[in-house]
Amino acid sequence: IKRIVAQAAEKGVVIQEVSRQKLDELSQTKNHQGVIALVSAHDYVEVEDILAAARAKGEDPFIILLDGITDPHNLGAILRTAECAGAHGVIIPKRRSVGLNATVGKTSAGAIEYMPVAKVTNLVKTMEQLKKEGLWFACADMGENDHFDTNLKGPIGLVIGSEGEGVSGKKMCGDGNRTDMVSGRSDPCSIAAILYRGKSYGTSACRRADSRETETAWSGGGLCRN
Repeated sequence: IKRIVAQAAEKGVVIQEVSRQKLDELSQTKNHQGVIALVSAHDYVEVEDILAAARAKGEDPFIILLDGITDPHNLGAILRTAECAGAHGVIIPKRRSVGLNATVGKTSAGAIEYMPVAKVTNLVKTMEQLKKEGLWFACADMGENDHFDTNLKGPIGLVIGSEGEGVSGKKMCGDGNRTDMVSGRSDPCSIAAILYRGKSYGTSACRRADSRETETAWSGGGLCRN
């Protein structure tokens, strides 16, 4: 804690000593370990901002769309993996989905500060708009095409369904128009495999030293697209 206080003071951060009871009241996770930082709320971006980020890097857009992810730990893990895999952004729906909160931030291991997240009213309509921008979509679902056998090149949106029900039906991925189904579940390891399979450019390097084993195992470039 002394090291954290020293670094905060060096950066000009206002430091206030309070009782543990006060920290318990402030903490959303109840696992503050004696220190809490009060920061501004994390802002969402627009879908156009994600496309602009891809254009600025001269890369084909690689976007993750989450259909009904309600567990904040899963969302945090997806943000962490998406950032390491080189995705340009994540899109979540306004309803039936967890938003960006303290648990998501903690689980993301800092990726919440790097990975742009857009919140939209209707994922299907957003997909239609993105198709007009040249993207095609791959929807993760059990029993379909193996993602190792699927060509994931070019501008792509990867749709990942909820923990219990998966992708929500034909309206999302059943029209066959610029949409493929790939085999995969909503558990962290399966998501990591598909995300790195969808990675377009060389090997992937995480920005944080505390990246989890899943990212380390999949960041060697073996699953990168040719």
